[in-house]
Amino acid sequence: MAIKPKPVPVKGRNYQTFKKAPPKAGYSNADVLKLGKNQEVRFTEGLGYWAGPKTVATKAPKLTTKVVNKTTPQGSFSTIETPAQIEERVKRMASESMSSQQKVLNDQADRLRKEAEGRRLALQDAYAAAAKLNAGFGVDVQDGWEQAARTITGLAGTATGGVRDSLLADLASQEQALSRVGAGGTGFDATSQANTEYFRGGGIPGEYDTRMGGVGRQWMNEAAKALADRGLQEGIAAESGDRAKINSDLMGQIGDLTINRTKMESDLREQLLGAQSAQLKATQDEREFQASMALKKVQIEQAQQKINLQYQEAKIKATTTAQKFALDQWYKQQNVILEQARVGISQQNAESSRISANASATRAANAGNPKAATPATKRTAISAAQKAGSAAAFQAIKAIASKTPNINPPPGVTAKDYALTKEYATAKREAQRRATLNFGTIMYRTINVIGPYLKEIGYTSTQIKRMAYNLVSPNVDAPRSWLQANPGFGPKV
Repeated sequence: MAIKPKPVPVKGRNYQTFKKAPPKAGYSNADVLKLGKNQEVRFTEGLGYWAGPKTVATKAPKLTTKVVNKTTPQGSFSTIETPAQIEERVKRMASESMSSQQKVLNDQADRLRKEAEGRRLALQDAYAAAAKLNAGFGVDVQDGWEQAARTITGLAGTATGGVRDSLLADLASQEQALSRVGAGGTGFDATSQANTEYFRGGGIPGEYDTRMGGVGRQWMNEAAKALADRGLQEGIAAESGDRAKINSDLMGQIGDLTINRTKMESDLREQLLGAQSAQLKATQDEREFQASMALKKVQIEQAQQKINLQYQEAKIKATTTAQKFALDQWYKQQNVILEQARVGISQQNAESSRISANASATRAANAGNPKAATPATKRTAISAAQKAGSAAAFQAIKAIASKTPNINPPPGVTAKDYALTKEYATAKREAQRRATLNFGTIMYRTINVIGPYLKEIGYTSTQIKRMAYNLVSPNVDAPRSWLQANPGFGPKV
């Protein structure tokens, strides 16, 4: 007959030896044991009752094929434009661009027309100023001629006056001499002769100069009027020529703009269809990701059921306290591992949503003009692409490593202790070898994630591949075959 070993009390437990009911009426086991939060009454044979943690019942997951969330990275499929909507947006964007550019051309033509009008007015003002100056010169010319007339008549008056006085004196002497001898007078009229000489030497030239002054002033006035008319005619002719050239240039530029509209629409259509393709690919990737996360959740819950079953079976078979204690420790460790896996899935889902939101924000920033990304938008897109690409590369590498034999610690061994063993070192080398063999797959997944961010800011396929290589190569060595197939990559000598 086998003798059962005496149970060993666990340190820290407060055992009560009453049987099925507490010793005092009106009290419950919980009152006697002073149960804390999330505790319940437990019983150990040979020792009594004690307060232990509540048993959490694990619900079996409902297996269903509907595991994909209908929500896309952009909210729903309704946000992805159809070809008809894209075509409508292409026409609208081209029309808006045409209207904007045509407005610039019209504004420029209006400015040139105003400049031509300004040149006409300036020319007219210049001729008007010259005409006014000529009119002023006419007054001066007339004054000069009249001054000359006054001078001539004055000189003639002075000269003929002296001659008259001399003749009168001579005639008086001659008349006296003739009268003394009884002869008749000379009959000469000195005053009339002096007046005749004054008229011939001063009156006629003075009158001529006066008339010439009036003629000169009239000619200068006519010349001034002709200058003003000439300025008006030349100004109008010059402005008409300028306006004709401006209108001709404007029509030519609008014609070129109309011809280039076809190419503009083609470029916009190609850009928007590419963005639509990227959105659909991002949606597909997101659905695949959500499906894989849902599958992992199912696998975790299945593992939880399996562990619970193993624990219950082992608990029945355990006879010693040491065995039960080791079994409890193993059960706790497995629960911790599964809980970490659940937290990891939640974090991945949150990160995926953040990446999708960033991608949507980048697309929205460039939706009005896909090719006109600002420097700030480019920096945001590059930063978001690097973060999303790093996460994608890490998940791809982790997925490969998780399938490597002996990469996870065995039951009862902590991850810290297992990391020091030869088995883990061998498994780690094997995981690195497998990652190198799948380098192309990791690159492909990384490129698919960062591509939508970088294409919207004008990155080429080579530039996108270069960024993906810079994100993957620090963690996984590229195989020689991949480097040979992709010249230009690899470490620089």
